[in-house]
Amino acid sequence: MEIILPKEKFKELKKLDETGIIKLIEENLEKAEETLKAERESFLNEKKAKLEEKLKEIEEQLEALEMFYEKALKDKEFMREMSEKLRKENAALRKELEEKKRALENKT
Repeated sequence: MEIILPKEKFKELKKLDETGIIKLIEENLEKAEETLKAERESFLNEKKAKLEEKLKEIEEQLEALEMFYEKALKDKEFMREMSEKLRKENAALRKELEEKKRALENKT
């Protein structure tokens, strides 16, 4: 924290002895405490706002990840179904090819 004083006030403070300084501090202690409390509250409010913004970003990222995961599950199921379909089709084509091959061998 930085305190800025007018030149005249600074000269007055320099002239005070120890008891004068202690008296000045005691007279202004309550105001200083209130100021520090207000600054701390302001600091905490700013920090809270930043954390809330970060939380919002994280929640948005989480939502995006959940959507991605759901799509990945659907894609996995689709690919499994396509693989099964192609496997059956491939087996049918192999069987057909074997039958044609046998038919050709029987003709000769």
